[in-house]
Amino acid sequence: MKSSPPRNDIKLVDNALVLALQLTEELDNTAAPEGFRYHADMLFWALEKTNPDVVASLRQFNLLPVLRRRLLQYGELRESTATTLDRYSPYDWAHPIEWPMFEEVAAFLESGKWAPPDRSAPLAFRRIVRKARELPSFSERYDFVKADRTDELMDGVFQTPPADPTVKLPLDVRNDGPLAEALSYAQQQLLSAETGSESFWDSVEITSVIRWLMDDIPETMNAIEVDGQREGFESLLRRHVDRMQLAENICLRLGETIRRLILQSSPDAVRPILEIAVKAAHSGTVENLSAWTDRVLALLHRVVRARAASIKVLVHRESDSSPAIDSIRQDARPSVGYVIRRDDLPTRLAESVQGQWCLALNIADSKIDDLEILKPMHLESFFLVHQATYVRQLSFSRDLWFQHDALGPLLPRFRRFIPVLYISRHRCVLVQYPVDLFNIMKNISSLSVEYVPTVEVDDAMKVNDRDGNYQPILIRRILAAPG
Repeated sequence: MKSSPPRNDIKLVDNALVLALQLTEELDNTAAPEGFRYHADMLFWALEKTNPDVVASLRQFNLLPVLRRRLLQYGELRESTATTLDRYSPYDWAHPIEWPMFEEVAAFLESGKWAPPDRSAPLAFRRIVRKARELPSFSERYDFVKADRTDELMDGVFQTPPADPTVKLPLDVRNDGPLAEALSYAQQQLLSAETGSESFWDSVEITSVIRWLMDDIPETMNAIEVDGQREGFESLLRRHVDRMQLAENICLRLGETIRRLILQSSPDAVRPILEIAVKAAHSGTVENLSAWTDRVLALLHRVVRARAASIKVLVHRESDSSPAIDSIRQDARPSVGYVIRRDDLPTRLAESVQGQWCLALNIADSKIDDLEILKPMHLESFFLVHQATYVRQLSFSRDLWFQHDALGPLLPRFRRFIPVLYISRHRCVLVQYPVDLFNIMKNISSLSVEYVPTVEVDDAMKVNDRDGNYQPILIRRILAAPG
């Protein structure tokens, strides 16, 4: 038997709406500018996740319909505010360029220009705004989000729970034969190359993936070519990448707060919210909605796992040699690197390399013991400046620079790591540098020359900067292993 509604039912709804306004601010501040339009059902779900007792009280006294109606009205109020502030792009009316903040919505409400069909709504929201302003935390709670302060503060809003390893990504493979085999292999290779970046799939280059397949499964790719299915295969691969790009975009538009709440919930509990997001991204009807929600949910979990992996430089030491290594040792040309196949490495090293290729170079015995102190960094592009001469470089370690023209054409052959084999007289060390390859290649190709940074060296080809005085290894040419 349900209790009679209390006399303060309006207060109960108002308090819930104040929390909803706070949560709206948080969602706005933790989502990309192109985040989903305000959606009452999504906000209600987030409100119940963050304030279950409040929602339970409303449910007990049959006040949820009142709350839902007010949430819809607040969405209309925000959209009217955005229109008045000219926050919409003339080229895209799907969502504002920037959502109006709480004080902007409050100012528009107080102007009296909002005239919804429900005449009680303006009065109700003026009352709610007054209550919200009485809370000292309301205007201060999310300042740190925009200020991008310390990790300690960020943990309060952005702390993400561990991913669920049981959530699997649906693969776009339907048939048997070379076409299905190649597509399945391509999907698996792309998954193994994931970095946790929010733009990994957006930066994927189909031509690079095709090159991986030609390296790894040449017989299958030749069979596709002979059957005249190359164009059809590339179309299927492109469709898969397009789907993953849209799923990635949906994840990004959900915002950090919603993503965190989704990851804290069971898969079944979040499907209704993901369906809302998927439908919004497709602007209506969605073919195979269940597969799309699985794809988005799996991608959310995969990104968390990739970030948690904390991929670091991998170092493998080996005293065994191989014919390719011996031939490189005997080739003493300065400033020359080599590209060798994984199969040319000693067995234990070959087993650790992803992909078919490895860079190699000679190094002095005295330096090979210093490899552990190399400072890994993101793959960077810059100009080496010496006596007014500018030569573009690529580097993924402070102490190792490659001339751009030498390494650039080889980049698409690598994947999650760029393996470099350092060879001294009696042993070798394989160092695998983690890279966000697709994003790096995209950034390098799109960056105008005038924005490429410079690093000056002296006549001894040494660098003097805040890290001290050091002399990087300069590789001007990359050749096939001699012999």
